[in-house]
Amino acid sequence: MKTIFHKLTLLAVVVAALMLAALPLTAVFAAGQNEPPAPPAATPDPAKAAARLEKAFAREQKIVERLGNADEFIARVEKLIERAAQNGKDVAAIQSALADLKTAMQDAQPSLDTATGILEARAGFDDQGKVTDLAAARETVKSAGEALKSYRETVKNAFQALKAAIKAFREANPRPTRTPQP
Repeated sequence: MKTIFHKLTLLAVVVAALMLAALPLTAVFAAGQNEPPAPPAATPDPAKAAARLEKAFAREQKIVERLGNADEFIARVEKLIERAAQNGKDVAAIQSALADLKTAMQDAQPSLDTATGILEARAGFDDQGKVTDLAAARETVKSAGEALKSYRETVKNAFQALKAAIKAFREANPRPTRTPQP
């Protein structure tokens, strides 16, 4: 009998200990009205900001350079259209899309000229593209980016239409596959 009584007592003690362990031992309090305010957000490091601006400036210069080479792209597409037309292929859709792209590029040319002028002025940057004046450099990158965005919005749909026309042409006129020579 004693063993059963000891076992039940031991079981009751273990259950009570587990129940007490589940209860929190400390209270939680909300911050009072007189607590100090949270520290302000860290100010950005000027060196990091300058590095980001230099990268953005270089990226925008490359974009303007590539957009300046758009005439080469158009000449290449015209050459491919001419060769396909000589082979008796229907190139009307590509010609129409290319004409629309040329018109869109002419409409967007003022935006490209604005971006080119802003980047050539190099306000806030030295000749190597390093930041000399953080505020002026930030404004240069921002305004050139806005001009390039305007250019992109003007040309985007026409360029996508040309890509779609070329894709449809390739699907309609697949390249002949060569048979392997034994």
